[in-house]
Amino acid sequence: MNKEKNTNFYNRIITIEDEIYESEILNNYDEFIKKCIDFAKKKIIPLSNNQKYLNDKIKFSIDLIEGRLSKSELIKVSYQFTKEIYDSSSDPKEKKIKYFICFFLDSDFLQNITPDEQQDSYISYLLSTLYEIKDSIELCEEFYRFIKI
Repeated sequence: MNKEKNTNFYNRIITIEDEIYESEILNNYDEFIKKCIDFAKKKIIPLSNNQKYLNDKIKFSIDLIEGRLSKSELIKVSYQFTKEIYDSSSDPKEKKIKYFICFFLDSDFLQNITPDEQQDSYISYLLSTLYEIKDSIELCEEFYRFIKI
């Protein structure tokens, strides 16, 4: 990809991130998270060769939100899943899909807590990961349309 086209894509990601922060979307964070999970289930997991496995993983985030799982239990699941990703030899697209699912195993993200040491916002990381899945802005645009409904 040429440098100018790449710059345009990243500028669009920044614009989408700004539009999300300037909108009402994040005012009800619990609803935002539910929409993100729904997006992952409907638009991202179907791109994977491991759909059942990823659907099982994303259920842990729902269990935390609904009080059936503790934060420490989710941290254990997240650690194990992350280790599996790094140990696997999956194709790059599959790894990026799994990285996206990792957001939903992060209790800080699910509870709207940004660690002090984190450089960028979760929204920025989400959008960047979506971009990387298809090496295109397509999923970022789709995500934004999906969550603002």
